[in-house]
Amino acid sequence: MNQMEQSFGRNVDHSLFRPIQCYRKYPKCLITSDRDYVREARALIFHWRDFNASDLPKRFRSDQQWILYNLESPFHTPKLPDDHFNGFNLTATYRFDSDVPIPYGKIINRTKPLRNDLKKTINILGKIKPIVWFVSNCVTESRREIYVKNLSKYLPVDIYGKCGDLNCSVRYKDECYRKAAKKYLFYLSFENSICISIDVLINSWLLFMVTETRDYVTEKLFNVLNYDIVPVVFGGANYTKILPPGSYIDASRMDPQSLAIELIKIANNRNLYLKFFEWRKFHFVEFPTLFCEVCEKIQLDRIESSKRIISKWKSYKEINHWYFDNSCNKTSESM
Repeated sequence: MNQMEQSFGRNVDHSLFRPIQCYRKYPKCLITSDRDYVREARALIFHWRDFNASDLPKRFRSDQQWILYNLESPFHTPKLPDDHFNGFNLTATYRFDSDVPIPYGKIINRTKPLRNDLKKTINILGKIKPIVWFVSNCVTESRREIYVKNLSKYLPVDIYGKCGDLNCSVRYKDECYRKAAKKYLFYLSFENSICISIDVLINSWLLFMVTETRDYVTEKLFNVLNYDIVPVVFGGANYTKILPPGSYIDASRMDPQSLAIELIKIANNRNLYLKFFEWRKFHFVEFPTLFCEVCEKIQLDRIESSKRIISKWKSYKEINHWYFDNSCNKTSESM
C-alpha cells in the first residue's frame, strides 16, 4: 500500500505534500479526513476500494466536486453499483485521460543536461549476474511467471521474495534495489495485471496475444529507473508514451529465447549497455502525489469558474463504463 492510500481513514497533514514545493505553492489547501468539514469542503475524495453506498455523504453544495480516486488496475478493482456511484465530477487515477492523472511516476525534462561520464559512474565489472526479479505474487493474470520460467532455461534468473529462494533482508526496498544494481545487469519489471493471453505448447511460443492495459505501470519500474540497472518490462501499457527511448527493454515483444539472446548481446557489449542510461542526462523521475495534484486541479477550476458562470460541474454518468470498458485495446503477434 502506498503513502496516498495509507492516508485514507486518518487525519492528513501537509507532510504528505511531496515535493515540499507543492505545499509552498498551495499553502491554503487543507487536507483532512475529519467529516465535520464535509459541508464546506471544495472537494471530497473517495478511494474506490474503501467505501460503500451506505457511507456516501449527502451533497450539500452544488459547487462541491466529488473525486473518485483509484490506482489499481481494472483486474483488481470491483465494479461499483450504478445506482449509487454514478455522478462523480472528477477522476483521479493512473490513466492519462483522468481529470487528475496520478501515475505512479513520470519522466521530467531537465532544464540543463547533466555532464557526468557514465563510464565512470556505473561499475559494470561488479555486475556478476545477469537477471534479478523481486516478486511476491506467484500466480498472476498476466501469467508472467510462465514467461520467466521459460526465460530461465536460457539465462539464470535470481528470484527474491515469496516466489523464489532468495530474500532481501533489509528494512527499506530502496536498499534492495541499490544492492541489486551493484550485482545484476537486468531487472525484470513484469506487471501482474495486464490484459494478456498466452498459448504455450511443447515449450514453444505459438501465439502471443497482447492487449493494452491503458497506461498501467506500477511504481516498481519508476523506482528501478533511479538505479544503475536496466529494466526489462512486460506489461500492457504503451511504454513509448511513458518512458524515454532507449531506457528499457520490452519483453512483451519477444519470446523468452529471443529475449535471452538480446540480453546476452547487450551484456557482452559495454558501450551498448551504458547507452540505456543516457536518458538520465536529459530527464529524471518524479513521483506525483494525489493531494498535490488535487489541490492544483481545484485551484485551476476555481479560477475558471470565476471567469464564467458554471451552473453544474461535469458528471460521470457511467463510471464503470469509463474505467473498465475502455481499458484494453487488442493487438496480436505471432511468435
